[in-house]
Amino acid sequence: MSKGITSRKENYSQWYNDIVIKADLAENSGVRGSMVIKPYGYAIWEKIKEQLDKMFKETGHVNAYFPLFIPKSYFTKEASHVDGFAKECAIVTHYRLKTNQNGEIVVDENAKLEEELIVRPTSETIIWSTYKKWIHSYRDLPILINQWANVVRWEMRTRLFLRTSEFLWQEGHTAHATAEEAIAETKQQIAEIKSSDGDDSRIDSATAELDAIVVAAETATSDILSAAENIQEVAWTMREDGATEEGFDRLDALATDIYMACSFQDITGQRTTKVINVLQYLENRVSAMMNIWGIQDTDLASLPKRN
Repeated sequence: MSKGITSRKENYSQWYNDIVIKADLAENSGVRGSMVIKPYGYAIWEKIKEQLDKMFKETGHVNAYFPLFIPKSYFTKEASHVDGFAKECAIVTHYRLKTNQNGEIVVDENAKLEEELIVRPTSETIIWSTYKKWIHSYRDLPILINQWANVVRWEMRTRLFLRTSEFLWQEGHTAHATAEEAIAETKQQIAEIKSSDGDDSRIDSATAELDAIVVAAETATSDILSAAENIQEVAWTMREDGATEEGFDRLDALATDIYMACSFQDITGQRTTKVINVLQYLENRVSAMMNIWGIQDTDLASLPKRN
């Protein structure tokens, strides 16, 4: 056994840390849970970044950078998005320090921010808020943007490179005019990371899993859109039969919301909760109106289709 390196059988976790430190890749810093990436370690990151960046650009993507600080209200709007790491978020509450009467540096209680800022745990909320300002029609699409950045997640138990409070990463966010284009984009990126030598590997296994997720998402998106179309058919038909205009205008608008949620988001599920809530509302409203108008489920099959 090499001097100063714990046996892997004895303590796997300590063995890993010993290897990283002895290889001079990284070391723990003075900030709890954060690490110093040393030149050898950073050189590995540069090689990974260089290769991936080349692959992204060859498929039409460009790099951009979005703010490190994200208003808390952005996460409030997308509450389900932050559920997975809400307890790991670092929050900025003040913007100034001062020296107290004892000569100590303290937070200036008069410098409290009007709105607290979250130190970037991931960038979806601020990126999509920005995209909303950029996208006015299908002519502005697709948007193919990648970001190289650091993120902060206040981990309780940390390990060099594998789990630290601050780490380097990459995130790509694309917007498309149709769900089909979004799915095609995802398939292309999965294909890019497959090995070319045909050998079975963990990467191939991972890409197979990703392929399966994409197929499932593609099917789900198709089912959601079909359901929205059927609900819209019912609304149009019942309107033509003399039902209240206001109620069916609302149903029509909500069905349109579903189309927008499916078409102008990626397929990572950011808007899944919103889509489900809208579908449930539509189902409840249509059911109520069917009861009022005396329409039975068996009558729906005979409804005329619109072109």
